[in-house]
Amino acid sequence: MAVTRLSDLVFGENFNTYTVERSTRRNTFVAAGVMVVDPAIAAFMSDQGFLVNMPHFKRLANDEPNASSDNPADVAVPKKIGTGNEIARKLMRNQGWSSADLNAALIARDPMLAIGDQVSDYWQGVNQTTLLKICQGILADNIANDGGDMVKTVATDATGDPVAGELFGTDVMIDAEQTMGDAKGALRAIAVHSVIHSRMRKSGALLPVYDPQTGDLAYETYDNKRVIVDDDMPVAAGTNRKTYTSILFGFGAFRSGLGTPKTPNAVSREEAEGNGEGVETLWNRRHEVIHPTGFAVAGTQISSNATPSYSALATASNWNRVFDRKNIPLAFIQTNG
Repeated sequence: MAVTRLSDLVFGENFNTYTVERSTRRNTFVAAGVMVVDPAIAAFMSDQGFLVNMPHFKRLANDEPNASSDNPADVAVPKKIGTGNEIARKLMRNQGWSSADLNAALIARDPMLAIGDQVSDYWQGVNQTTLLKICQGILADNIANDGGDMVKTVATDATGDPVAGELFGTDVMIDAEQTMGDAKGALRAIAVHSVIHSRMRKSGALLPVYDPQTGDLAYETYDNKRVIVDDDMPVAAGTNRKTYTSILFGFGAFRSGLGTPKTPNAVSREEAEGNGEGVETLWNRRHEVIHPTGFAVAGTQISSNATPSYSALATASNWNRVFDRKNIPLAFIQTNG
């Protein structure tokens, strides 16, 4: 049987489009409306530099209006309209897979489709992890610089088993929602670790939503919020207990935009490898922005030429909130399970 090689395949624009669309479609944060494509960000991707500046007008203060009069000596003083600036970071990343890594796909009935599925699933995982690492950085920044006004914490590191008030439940979620005040109705989804999801199941409060076409389970809701289960959710191991972080999201809490690398896909061949037999490698490149609404990147780790690592994205000093609290559709919950 003839064996397909990477060099036999043409990784053109259709391949790139397929992998991007599939990875986006399978991203649970995109499906929940947590991360949305922002055409304005996409338009910036062709500009030079590594940062995307997005100036905005601040919300007008709810000041008491002037009392009109017929006295010409009464001169009204206009209020100022404040401005701010969101700053996003372009993420320019790539990954390569040798033909040995892709052997199963190469012998598939449709090698291009099989490889496309693997590549798109890889980037789906990368983008979900990227979003959660950014959330960790935002949480750390909020605790360090904004008095923790986006966080409800009931977790402790005490000895012994956690009591009911230290565990996840509707009460602590409602308290976390309240950090947004009268804007809390914007929250529509919650991301949890599978341990927290199991607690939700035991409470009997999860409601299934089925795909009307296939009849398969599409997702679950908890207190009318779509549930996202991901074991990349932050878990901090203390001396005595673990602290689980769950995150409430509103629509468009994250915005994204795609750029176009000069060469999105390439196949290289090293003839000397394999003791002279040669090894082929598929390289796939992504240029994109994944940005939390209402924040600006800060610090040299994230604004320098090199694309920031997961660790840098999760660092407090690399983020700064530039929107009022109520305009940030995010809230954090920390529990012992």
